Amino acid sequence: MSLTSVLFLAAYFSGCIAALVRHPVYGLITYVLMLYLHPPSRWWGQALPDLRWSLLAAAFTLLGVLMKRKSLPTAAMRKGRRAGCRQHFQQVRGRLPITISAEACG
Repeated sequence: MSLTSVLFLAAYFSGCIAALVRHPVYGLITYVLMLYLHPPSRWWGQALPDLRWSLLAAAFTLLGVLMKRKSLPTAAMRKGRRAGCRQHFQQVRGRLPITISAEACG
């Protein structure tokens, strides 16, 4: 097995474990990387087992979301952040020589 394959496996499983332990976004990043890397089509991927790499990363992401669902932000929290962003821009607007619209917050 080549060094590239070993580094790939280390990065892949680090992303999957981080999706469970830290935050599910790491699983999403791993999933997107699998879309671009696609190990079976690379020269270094011939020695790796024929797995569905993206599906496995998506499963780890789903498990991470289910495990961390109480600590993830809800829609009400995101709405509150938008309101806070608008208030911040309204406070800053008077101090800047340019005009900033509140629609920049989304």
